[in-house]
Amino acid sequence: LHAKIVAGVVMLFSILICFLLPIKLNVFFKKRGDKGQYYLDLLTCFAGGVFLAVYLIFMAPAVRDLILENLMIPNNISYPLPDVLIGVGFFLMLILNRVVVSFKSSTSICINNGQKLTSDSVIVDDSELDNIITIFDPNNPFPLARRSSITDVAHQDSAIRSVLMMLALSLDSVFEGLTTGLKTTTMEVWAIFIGNMVHETIIAFCLGLQLVKIYKNRKLPVIISAVAYSLMNPVGLAIATVCYESQGSGPTLDLISGFIQGVTSGCFIYVTFCEILEGQITHQMAYGKIFSMLAGFIIL
Repeated sequence: LHAKIVAGVVMLFSILICFLLPIKLNVFFKKRGDKGQYYLDLLTCFAGGVFLAVYLIFMAPAVRDLILENLMIPNNISYPLPDVLIGVGFFLMLILNRVVVSFKSSTSICINNGQKLTSDSVIVDDSELDNIITIFDPNNPFPLARRSSITDVAHQDSAIRSVLMMLALSLDSVFEGLTTGLKTTTMEVWAIFIGNMVHETIIAFCLGLQLVKIYKNRKLPVIISAVAYSLMNPVGLAIATVCYESQGSGPTLDLISGFIQGVTSGCFIYVTFCEILEGQITHQMAYGKIFSMLAGFIIL
């Protein structure tokens, strides 16, 4: 029990520090203009590679093992239930995001001059509609992804998007804590703790980087998110410890864990490709971004 308490406290502060680090990095890189922005894009691609690795290497296999061992094999089920759960998670995030955007679009939008427009009456000049392209300037070795001016409107639902992203990743962090809390010996606790801390701190850094990009110069939402997220792993550890001390680990708990992790895995796919790598993957994607994604995938 003592080892689990120490592990929970160390994990909390490690995640918190890594989550807040992008705030300083963002200021540092922005002072360097296009070069700094290009390096921020590289970090974003690195984060995308990390999240892709988390899904493919950790989450998807864990979901399949839990569902197979506790439901499919005992009941002789051959239907690919784990993959269906992952698909449900992806479409759930997609639908939730669409519902939120539709709801906000149906309300009136306040313009700086006080004029109110509805989504049906918004008129945008064709000259303002630039496709998302990668700029290759012979005099600028740092190609940047240019978004259309319409993207500025998308920041209106940034808070909701960040909440959905936080929810998906927080569930994963809780389950990482559960795996630590269900261990029975001190050696097992520290072994799983070290592995979890490595990839949880990397995920925390990548999530912090994404929220810094969403909230731009607003630090308070990022700090609140950092505190909330850093508590998730210790909370999972505490829940698992209490459950184990009271009744031990069983197939029911593992099955519930498998179902929730399956849905969360689908959320990871959405976060990776529809949030983090959105606008980065293009036909003219720079090789630096590709190698940055690969590095994020390999490091995990």
